[in-house]
Amino acid sequence: MLRNVAGILLVVLGILGLFLPFLQGILFLVIGLALIDIPLKRRIHDRLHNRYGWYRRIAQRHHQVRERVQRWWTRNERGRNEDGAREP
Repeated sequence: MLRNVAGILLVVLGILGLFLPFLQGILFLVIGLALIDIPLKRRIHDRLHNRYGWYRRIAQRHHQVRERVQRWWTRNERGRNEDGAREP
């Protein structure tokens, strides 16, 4: 829910940024669309994934990096107490 709200806010800022010179419109649009979880986004992703090899390679690389970051994060979270400090 919070992720969708943040995504919608970034999309709105991105649209404004297309017309205002001090906002990076394309950047806000890309990040906002990446955060939003809607069924249309999944259909577009599936269509691109099945049709274009370059998109498939990018999606596969993204998945690999995401798994690596999740493994790193869980490994670094072990051994911490409730205050977030490392236990001896």
